[in-house]
Amino acid sequence: MASGLAVITTDWNSNKEFIHNNFNGKIVQPNNSVSLAEAIDFYSFHRDSLLEHRMNSINSAKEYHADTLLPRYLQTLN
Repeated sequence: MASGLAVITTDWNSNKEFIHNNFNGKIVQPNNSVSLAEAIDFYSFHRDSLLEHRMNSINSAKEYHADTLLPRYLQTLN
C-alpha cells in the first residue's frame, strides 16, 4: 500500500482489515483464477479507478506509520 499500489488479494487472515474492496484494492475469492482475472481486467479497463485506489492505498498506509501509531500507543499506556 505504501508503494501506491491498488492491492488485489484474497479474503485470507486479516486482509479485510487493511484492504477495503473497491477503495484501495480488490478482494477476490480464494483459489478462483476467474475472480483474479476479473480484478486484473477491471484495473486494465478502468484507469480512473486504478488511480483512485492507488491514492487511497497511499493514504491508508499512512494510518500505520510509526508517527501515527506511536502517540496512540503512548496515550493508551498513560
